[in-house]
Amino acid sequence: MVKKEEIILASEIVPLIARKAEVTPIVLSVNGNVASGKSTFAKRIKEMIEKLDNNKEVCVITTDDFLLSNQQLHEMNLFVDKGFPNTYNYELINRFVNALLSGEDILIPQYDHKINDIDFTKRKLINHPDIIILEGLISSRKEFSQIINKSIFINVNEKDNYEWYLRRCLDLNLPALYDLSVTDFLPIAKRNWKLTNWRNFIDNVLPLRSKADIQVYLDHNHQIWKVEVGTMST
Repeated sequence: MVKKEEIILASEIVPLIARKAEVTPIVLSVNGNVASGKSTFAKRIKEMIEKLDNNKEVCVITTDDFLLSNQQLHEMNLFVDKGFPNTYNYELINRFVNALLSGEDILIPQYDHKINDIDFTKRKLINHPDIIILEGLISSRKEFSQIINKSIFINVNEKDNYEWYLRRCLDLNLPALYDLSVTDFLPIAKRNWKLTNWRNFIDNVLPLRSKADIQVYLDHNHQIWKVEVGTMST
């Protein structure tokens, strides 16, 4: 059975699908904290759109692809703030936005969570898709505002969010990447969550929440339990 919340969400997406993208693709942004389910939700939206109209080409792009490389961050003494707004490649972001606005193709590098870094051996060609789902920490920032048609903010409980973050770290086997045992890794992960991820969320991501067109609330099982439409009063 289709849930009421999914119907509300679909009713907001359908008008976008019906629009004919001429030069610039339709762009839907998905924002929220690290490990809040943005990537999974973006894939669900992609699947929803393709079921509604399988003639539409839908492309999911993560703003992680616009991060500066670890080497660059170390050279700039910014590695501890990775994910903060000042750790992104804004020259690349500007080229990406301008390419979409002018209908040009663009190649962008890809971020690989398995190595926790940009993988410059992998490139993604953005070639006139009908719809782009842009998900990530900075997807609602002003640098992308010219191209965003609809914005979604993912809301999750802080305890659930931390558990999902930790599970992702372990699923990616990050302790082995840093030559650590799981026991030694856990306090480091917790400190990184508090000092970097949560601080970045409070300072730089949460302030953008009120500007989102749609608020989506996820429960402990990553299921949608509430959808609110309309920007929040500030």
